Amino acid sequence: MKRKRLSLFAFVIALAFVILGSSAGSGELFLKPDAGAAYASAASAAPQAVKVNAAVPPFSVTVNHVRVNQRNMVSYPLYSVKTRDNAGKEVTYIGYLLSDVFDALGVSGSFSTVAVTEAGGKSIQVTAKLAGESTTLLALRKDGVQFEKSPWFAPCGSGTAEEYVANIVSIEAVGAKLALPLPAPDPDDVFGVDLNINMETIDYWLGRDDVVYRDLRMLFDPAVFEDIGGIADLTQTIEGFTIVPYPYIATISPLPVPGGYNGKTLFTVTWHEDGSIATVKANYLESMVILEELFPVDKPIFLMCGGAGYSSEMRAMLRFLGWNQNLLYVVGPNWTYQGAHSIELVMDSGDPEVGLVYTTWRAVYATIDFTRLHPGTRSVQRAELKPIDPKEPHCILDILAAKKAAEAEAGSSK
Repeated sequence: MKRKRLSLFAFVIALAFVILGSSAGSGELFLKPDAGAAYASAASAAPQAVKVNAAVPPFSVTVNHVRVNQRNMVSYPLYSVKTRDNAGKEVTYIGYLLSDVFDALGVSGSFSTVAVTEAGGKSIQVTAKLAGESTTLLALRKDGVQFEKSPWFAPCGSGTAEEYVANIVSIEAVGAKLALPLPAPDPDDVFGVDLNINMETIDYWLGRDDVVYRDLRMLFDPAVFEDIGGIADLTQTIEGFTIVPYPYIATISPLPVPGGYNGKTLFTVTWHEDGSIATVKANYLESMVILEELFPVDKPIFLMCGGAGYSSEMRAMLRFLGWNQNLLYVVGPNWTYQGAHSIELVMDSGDPEVGLVYTTWRAVYATIDFTRLHPGTRSVQRAELKPIDPKEPHCILDILAAKKAAEAEAGSSK
């Protein structure tokens, strides 16, 4: 009996060594994995976005045809995301969530695809789901190094190297509704043509019920615009624009060419030498009625002409009279338009005896019949406008950013 107990004890001891030996082997395998197993384990862990404080370098990217830069995104946080490149190396991106960029621009509506284009012209498309993930960045830095020319598109949760794009110039949520940005006059353009809505982008902004479209050229302008490479006759306009000749609205400032119109006008305007308005005087009892109907005070107005001069003066006059400057856009010189919505107002008849035919009937034209108006000189008082401060919000991006900054400040003070 005693021998049997010893044999049983020996068996248990032997079994214990077998089990311990097996456990030691498992521990060895866990502590010293091969490189492939380690990468597979790390790659399976989803990257996380963490808020960080970092300096934001100047940048500019067009998102759904609106420029976004460091100033527009001032109220949004930066995030850091660690991920791995296609070689398994750990990399860290820092930037803005693309979903925050879309939020800042008011991008809305149903879209399933986001197109990203780099400076060299290469373009890729990703799903809206990937673009909206909490680890997809408009990246400003990679491993601490700032972008060379413009930011990266970094979908850190994609796991596909082909979906990363460096030096991007534009992002578009294909099919999304375009939120109308408030005016952003180009400070480097003498007429202040809008940075976002101009002759290069106007086709994206046509057909909106919330916008008034005005072409300020005369059908046949007596000014010799050919001297500066322009076109005096109205040979083309754009779909949706109503022709309202500015020279019939107000006194034009001195032109750089001879022959400028000096006939009847609804208003007499005197100009300072620096190009600003000194006085405005109504010449007819109906002048303000006509002006307010053709240029509604409560709607965004796109102002277009040949070289942008008439548009700039029309905006100056409306501002002077109290129109909201955040509803007035100079959309640029139509002489440069190359879009797809042109209305041609001159055609070749095919008859040598007739030559060109001016198809003015194709245009929507607002006739101002001075013979039907009641002359009457009235002083028009300038509205009390605040001086235009370049630091004030002048487009929807800035206003949204200021709003978010105020909300954040209010939240932190509670």
